[in-house]
Amino acid sequence: MHRQIRETSIRSREAATMYRIRIPDHSWLMVALLFLFMLVNFADKAVIGIAAVPMMHELRLSPREFGLIGSSFFLLFPVSAVITGFIVNRVQTRWALLVMALVWALTQFPMLGTVGFTTVVACRVALGAGEGPAYPVALHSAYKWFPNELRTLPTAVIAQGAGIGIMVALPLLNWVIVRYSWHWAFGVLGITGLAWSAAWFLLGREGPLTTPRAIDAHRVAYGQLLFSPTVIASWCASFGAQWGLSQALSWQGAFLIKGLGFTQGSIGLLGALPAAGYSRQGRADDDRGSSAFGHLRDRQCRGQRNRTGRSARCAARDRHCCQHLGRDPRPLCHGQRRRGSRNAARRLQHRFHDLRSRHAGRRYHSHGACAPRA
Repeated sequence: MHRQIRETSIRSREAATMYRIRIPDHSWLMVALLFLFMLVNFADKAVIGIAAVPMMHELRLSPREFGLIGSSFFLLFPVSAVITGFIVNRVQTRWALLVMALVWALTQFPMLGTVGFTTVVACRVALGAGEGPAYPVALHSAYKWFPNELRTLPTAVIAQGAGIGIMVALPLLNWVIVRYSWHWAFGVLGITGLAWSAAWFLLGREGPLTTPRAIDAHRVAYGQLLFSPTVIASWCASFGAQWGLSQALSWQGAFLIKGLGFTQGSIGLLGALPAAGYSRQGRADDDRGSSAFGHLRDRQCRGQRNRTGRSARCAARDRHCCQHLGRDPRPLCHGQRRRGSRNAARRLQHRFHDLRSRHAGRRYHSHGACAPRA
């Protein structure tokens, strides 16, 4: 019995230590910067769609040529995502994110001058290579600031940068296209990318929470991982999502103007409307919940951890009290009462609460079992 009490006390102290985990300083500043990172990321993707008609007119592009420009963005997109995934296991994400943002900015500035079909394709290919690993690396950076139980809300906040990026950027960039030219829409994105790079260079930090490397005995082979049914199903879902997303980002502006007869000045707001609902609902394919649901989930995780600590402490006191009263503590713990001994267990519980009240200096009123049910 004494050994069980000692083991329960140790578990109680461990649970209390887990509950006192603090979020490191500057964590939410990093989340805000990564949110803006994803905002710029999707603005860079979306600008080609609203600039479609002016570009086709000025460069005399056929629909086939413009389709190649739109699809060229994804030529190195998956390749760079996989390669960078291995790189950030050995290089700090702070520098990886800075390099990606600089690539985004530098690939926009050639569009300010006189360009042709080849130049546009080259810039879009380089931009896609820089943006391929953006979302996973951003989450990898954020997870170094939050423990596993608190990662849902920052994940949802960062992911919403995609929808809000389209919702905010399309009207603003379209205004630049109407007021100035489509060249300056790309230039504005280049300047914005440089501004974010400067802010990240000054404020960005590497998180203090790092996961230790798994030992070889527990390491999962890449073949087993990549060909698991879950990963294959995720690939299929992502294929369909990216198919629709690439079509919408590339052809939305041309369809609204040439297909439905809208003017260039009105397509910015029209293109942002789907993104407004998208950002409100959350990314169902990538997120584990929207911001509100993520906050509730974090609260639930903290509550479970808090209840674990209380349960362990309460169980230790139950056993200590029941030992002196000559009762079996098991019917009291975890609500496992027998029907025939219900009244005895209830009297024992009230007696135990009297002892706790005297020890803590205040009166406890309880109507259920001391240890909450799992």
